[in-house]
Amino acid sequence: MAVDAEQVPPLRIGQIDSAGARVYLNSCNACHRSDGTGAKRIFPSLAGNSAVNADDPTSLIHLVLSGSRMPSTATAPAPIAMPDFGWRLTNQQIADVLTFVRANWGNHASAVSVDQVAKVRQAVRQTEAAN
Repeated sequence: MAVDAEQVPPLRIGQIDSAGARVYLNSCNACHRSDGTGAKRIFPSLAGNSAVNADDPTSLIHLVLSGSRMPSTATAPAPIAMPDFGWRLTNQQIADVLTFVRANWGNHASAVSVDQVAKVRQAVRQTEAAN
């Protein structure tokens, strides 16, 4: 997947002009890189990613709120994990960063609203309380 080259240099040198880009640089860039390509077999690419580009961003929101963990296997004994960001990012920050990710590196998905994030956060809290 070709990456939108216009978004790469500003992130690499810290020139960011949107709230979503700032959250990305502070919370996502270390693993998913400034070009959104991630690290093969370790951190998934965000460029062209089906979860990023889905019409319904619910699973992507859930992933940011709750994190994810790959199982360890015989050939990859160290489990790889994405931390949960629900404890440190507000609904607005999550909406901003996901809107940024869904609109860059060749992605063309719709914006994520604060209301969408709030709805998923509430569902996550209810699930956690039930367990």
